Amino acid sequence: MGEASTRQRLGQNRQIAASGGHVDSPRRSSAVQEAKRKRRSNSPHCIRSRLSLSATRTLFNLVTMPTRDELYDALQADLDSLSAPLFGFAEQQVRERGAFYPVGAALDTDGGVRLLTAVSERESATSVDILELVLEGLQHAATDDSIVAVATTEWIRISGAGQSEQPAVKVHVHHRRGLGVTFYVPASKDLFGGWRFGDMIARAGPGIIGAWPTTA
Repeated sequence: MGEASTRQRLGQNRQIAASGGHVDSPRRSSAVQEAKRKRRSNSPHCIRSRLSLSATRTLFNLVTMPTRDELYDALQADLDSLSAPLFGFAEQQVRERGAFYPVGAALDTDGGVRLLTAVSERESATSVDILELVLEGLQHAATDDSIVAVATTEWIRISGAGQSEQPAVKVHVHHRRGLGVTFYVPASKDLFGGWRFGDMIARAGPGIIGAWPTTA
């Protein structure tokens, strides 16, 4: 018997002894390695590491997420660019007609503002009916990635603590970055029947576009 054959058998015997009486096939070796990997990944140390990483990511998100005030300051220019034309339109309509139907507007990345009006087929349409149509139009406009913010304006009635109701212009703005703000400008008539507009009131508001986030 040759030396090479003897060495080959000795090598096989050592392999059989090491494996407990069986020679591992490549498939079996792969399965054993996978089982060891799973045991290591499920060890308390690895589980703690994964939990720690998850907690770190959550903490990072909380720390880096801007507050409402910070977001408001950052988006002030966009809010002004969108709300100013709507207030101008609303006040002109009130002075000339005494009221107006809801109107929408959209602000694009170039700073352009597009007004959106709606007309109902119903002769007896109310402001609520028109507002629904305006909101539908804004939802469609927001599918354009160049639109960064949308808004609506309405002629409503408001009341403060201990005060009677009075008419007001309402402008509701929703920015793509998640900020929702509602502005109110109270109105009243002077002794000569003309309209006067008071100081603006700002409140946190809900979103308008369902696909956009909101901090409200």
